[in-house]
Amino acid sequence: MADCIREEGTSRIGRRVILPSTFQESPRNMVALYQDSLAIIARFGKPDLIITFTATPDGVRLRKMFSTTRRSLIDQTLSIPSKAYFATILDDIIKKGVFGQAKAFMWVVEFQKRGLPHCHLLVCLTDCDKFRSPDDVDKIIWAHIPNPQFRRLFNIVTQFNLHGRCGERNGDAACMNLETGFCSKRFPKAFCTSTRMDVGGFPECAHPRDGFVYTASSEEVVNNQWVVPYNWYLSCKHKAHINVELCSTISAVKYLNKYIYKGLDRARVILRSEDESLKYDEIRAYLDARYVCPQEAAWKLLGFPLHDRSHTVVRLPVHLPDQQEVFFREGEEREAVRCAASSSACLTAQGRWEKRRRFEKAIGRMYTVSPREGERFHLRIMLLHTSGPTSFESTKNVHGTQYGTFKEAASAAGYFAMTKSIARVNVNNLITPPQCEPPNINEDVVDITSLREEEERMYQTLNTQQKLVVDTVLAIQSAVSL
Repeated sequence: MADCIREEGTSRIGRRVILPSTFQESPRNMVALYQDSLAIIARFGKPDLIITFTATPDGVRLRKMFSTTRRSLIDQTLSIPSKAYFATILDDIIKKGVFGQAKAFMWVVEFQKRGLPHCHLLVCLTDCDKFRSPDDVDKIIWAHIPNPQFRRLFNIVTQFNLHGRCGERNGDAACMNLETGFCSKRFPKAFCTSTRMDVGGFPECAHPRDGFVYTASSEEVVNNQWVVPYNWYLSCKHKAHINVELCSTISAVKYLNKYIYKGLDRARVILRSEDESLKYDEIRAYLDARYVCPQEAAWKLLGFPLHDRSHTVVRLPVHLPDQQEVFFREGEEREAVRCAASSSACLTAQGRWEKRRRFEKAIGRMYTVSPREGERFHLRIMLLHTSGPTSFESTKNVHGTQYGTFKEAASAAGYFAMTKSIARVNVNNLITPPQCEPPNINEDVVDITSLREEEERMYQTLNTQQKLVVDTVLAIQSAVSL
């Protein structure tokens, strides 16, 4: 607010158009959702299970029942059963507790270019239902070909839970890492007679050597090394690809979020003249060259959710006194100030106690603040560790002493105290090893004028295309830093 009024009458170079975090699938919205997921993990601990289930392609047969002029109806017909299919599996896992009582969960839906959606689900189980031993894991997760006598389960596993040929058998497979030359999913798995809870940071299910085998249509014999872990109950009931695996670290949150929160597939080329100023427009970047398959479009038009969580995450802003955000239209600054003065911000209203009206599952998290922001950063540190502050002034009170700044209060509280052990480590790091030459302190003195002159000389040696690239990078950096 103050910055905008101060800049009134000055020249405005270029234009910046952004998409707020309230706009679904915008870059800011994706980052906020990822932070919400981390808040749930911070509250309940690392997830215990990661489950992936994919819509079956049986609905493709419906295409033959419609003419080519009714494609929109086909897409809706495929999306509605997929939504009901996902809801049934989620009901089995979350409400009926196939794996135990879930105290927290989160899931996202992704659409691949083939059109069929699949869902990634993370589940945090209660303490009494967690897996304590390999025997507990073997009761719910299998990674071997079942006995052919169980014909239904055998057919489902061999159809949906066998990894495609890769490695030496197929070096061009989509799962192959071009740099290492190995499968990114680490197939084929090594034979293992028993389940191990932690192998290099990842659980490893049993892949017995002496198990059953499956002969594919190409006469190729497939053993247990190629089996994707599954749960026999869910596979038999839903007859689909359902991958069930244990989690050992919170990195599964990144795996979950990288699909829906990584952004959209796009390819775009912009032609502009050399003298045209660069416009940082997030709305145009969102709209241009997006790839959306028909099933995804139908899913969104029908209002089906792309993600969900067990708990509502309330985002709490952090601001210094009288520096809360005020939204206004240009020319209506005074009215915006009057409205802001008569209402309470989220942070300033926390000192007033109100009885809870709705008993919902909610978790609060504060927006992250960079240490470069000084007092605001130290205010956030104090709010994280201070119990029941009633005002900004009470936050500065530490052990009965009133301090003038939040930085002084945080230092007095010991949140930034330099202990002897830490100081000793820092001193050891600063000592120059005997095999190295001592640093030259004079090298830290920099002549800014000479550097600018050198930069200008180097810039003049560039051609037109190179200058365009440099100008674009500098303009983007300037826009992002605003």
